[in-house]
Amino acid sequence: MLYKVVGIQHLTGNDYKTGTPYDYFRLHCVVGTRSNDVRGQLVETINVYRNEFTTDVNSINPDDFLDVTFRRVGKKAALEDFVLVDSSNN
Repeated sequence: MLYKVVGIQHLTGNDYKTGTPYDYFRLHCVVGTRSNDVRGQLVETINVYRNEFTTDVNSINPDDFLDVTFRRVGKKAALEDFVLVDSSNN
């Protein structure tokens, strides 16, 4: 599914319940291909853990388009792969 990145957060710290450290990127994305039609659309969050796709995540910027593939893990969907389709840096 094609997503347009509208924001990126880098989250690090320790889980307050278990104390385990976390380090991941949260991509705020909207579904669609039109770059100027963001208003009124649902913004979805995609969590990318740093140990899975570190090199790819660092190259993503707002206004880039990603082709994202998910897989089912129980009742949740987990990120399987993503490809940078169109970059605003080119």
